[in-house]
Amino acid sequence: MKKIKKDTNHRNIVPAGGFVKNIGRRGILIAAGAILLAAGLIVCLSLKKESNLVPPEPPAVPASETPSATPETPAPLPVPSELPSVPCGAVAAGDGLSFGLSSVGLMSYIGYNNGQAYCYDWRDVKAIAAAPAFTVGLTKEGRLLCSGSDALRQESAKLNGITAVCCSSEIVYALSGDGRVIAIGARTESAAASDAEAQLYSEMLNTGDLNNIRLIAAGSDFFIAVEASGKIHSRGNTPELSVFSGHSLTAIAACGSNLAARTEGGLYLCASNAADASTSVLFGAADCKYAFAGNNCFAYVDYAGRLHTDCKLADTDGRRISEAFTEDDANVVDFSCAFGHALVLSDDGTVHAFGSNDFCEGETASWRLRPYLADGGFVLGLAPDADPLIRTGDEYTLENGNRGTAVILGDINMDGSITAADADLLSAYLSGNVQLDPVQLQAANILRDAAKPNSVDAADVEQLRCHLSNYTVIDQYAKSFRYSEQTANAERTNADTVGYIKLEGTNIDAPVMFGPNFYYHYHDARGNSSSRGSIYLYYGYPSQNMVISGHNLRRAGIMLHQLHKIQDEYAPTYGEFKNRLWTLNLFGETHTWEVFAMYEEKPASAEQSSQYYNCNYPQTMESMTSEQISEWITYQQARTELDYSIHVTPNDRFLTVLTCADQHWESNLGGRIYFFLRMVDGH
Repeated sequence: MKKIKKDTNHRNIVPAGGFVKNIGRRGILIAAGAILLAAGLIVCLSLKKESNLVPPEPPAVPASETPSATPETPAPLPVPSELPSVPCGAVAAGDGLSFGLSSVGLMSYIGYNNGQAYCYDWRDVKAIAAAPAFTVGLTKEGRLLCSGSDALRQESAKLNGITAVCCSSEIVYALSGDGRVIAIGARTESAAASDAEAQLYSEMLNTGDLNNIRLIAAGSDFFIAVEASGKIHSRGNTPELSVFSGHSLTAIAACGSNLAARTEGGLYLCASNAADASTSVLFGAADCKYAFAGNNCFAYVDYAGRLHTDCKLADTDGRRISEAFTEDDANVVDFSCAFGHALVLSDDGTVHAFGSNDFCEGETASWRLRPYLADGGFVLGLAPDADPLIRTGDEYTLENGNRGTAVILGDINMDGSITAADADLLSAYLSGNVQLDPVQLQAANILRDAAKPNSVDAADVEQLRCHLSNYTVIDQYAKSFRYSEQTANAERTNADTVGYIKLEGTNIDAPVMFGPNFYYHYHDARGNSSSRGSIYLYYGYPSQNMVISGHNLRRAGIMLHQLHKIQDEYAPTYGEFKNRLWTLNLFGETHTWEVFAMYEEKPASAEQSSQYYNCNYPQTMESMTSEQISEWITYQQARTELDYSIHVTPNDRFLTVLTCADQHWESNLGGRIYFFLRMVDGH
């Protein structure tokens, strides 16, 4: 969800005394500049040069391109005219995390975020380098974004004109447009290190003499750079480079101990610095289109789109990755393997996961990262305001040669942008004042739930409102998501619907509402007066700490009463990551949230209640400093009834869910049960 400026007209205010008032209504549709987004790729401790072109057919392998292990330094070679690369959309395997970069420049991620995945606000990203403790993104404008290291974030933000990025375990390497390599270290002066480690670190930081570089890649403890002349430079514990000598390299990739390359003739070469390394069976393959290196494996994609790998990982059905993409229609375009799990990206944008799933890093089945041909001959997954401009209704050719009609969801007036004019046109259509042609109806069908996949209605209006209000971004891939049908039905029934909550193992299964003066504290989800009320948000926009509340109907056992069931039955199992995850839809996006604190407060008087503080009254968290947010986190974790502790920072997005204590007299004194969560996935 996007972080937006505080709007006091869209929040409920709790005054002294415990009763609630509101100083405004929900936001109306406002025009917001559509985001210029770019196609991209991901690097996991490696580099893959960006390209929007379909790679050429495989050329014949020159005689000089046969595998060689001669140690002689080659004569300068001309810059290869052919630079095959991974096309738009890419994947990367992080430490307990999976990353995906979509063709519209937005990040997807899922897993255990220890600070390295605060990238939910990253936009216009074209490459990412993922290390165990930090992540660096490269934007289309040549700027660097960083998560997980304050030192790296501050130093990398000073750079511009960057064309490629990769990283070792502790160092970021940035390639500038003039061929220089800038190295930025994450290690602090106080970090303990042996003399050997310090010497290695110092050597790997020394890139000042590297010029006219066109390719870079880094493993855990080594760095490789290739000049335009073909000369190879190295730092650190480099694998044996003699196997690459005499070859004109068009792409290199590294991860962990391994280094791989593709030559101008399509030859796949690889080497490792691992102590027990042996020559890979893939070495010398002559039909390499894309070259990859995994942490403990090698891989390449041939010109038929088949994946060849010595990786031993399997998916949840027991299918080995080495056997899964061997057919001619495999159409693989990207591969990443590290930290015990692997990701494979197909040309239709789907992502397949193998190996570890302890932190849900394998939950990528719903992802779409590339444009694809949908039913009816429509192409989805295209960015608004692209350069060059693509408009709804244009003929579009995919990289695999398939053609279709471009559809940009929300671009109803077919001008290539998403603006208030599209909202006006949608409103006129639903009022019966205008007709839309079949292509426009596709663009207007923003929320495609299973119950009414072709319906254009109030649910689409709400999705467009959230986008134009700068709350969220329309999903151009029209992915299915949890609770899409329930959310759409609720939005069709009542425009005050802002989301949906369903907690497994409980009867909590209802839309989330928002209205003035805590309207839904006293009205049901249809807007009818009701003592039961609804489940509702405190604020009518996506603040950094979104607060959800509702009655505790003890006798009926409904509304949010079964938060107490979670407290008694399920919270004791929350020590396992998967058990403490909740999935909710808010403001047009479904996200996964991790419970990091939970407790029931029973104050002696209402004045001693922490409700105002917990819910960030009298102002939202956006007006708090980082130090104040850190204090808030520490306060909640110090009071928690849970027996585990996780890394939470002011950079997290929070969700607070509360209801009354389970004794009526306790709730009258301010007794409440609180669950505090942080978001652990993105887009």
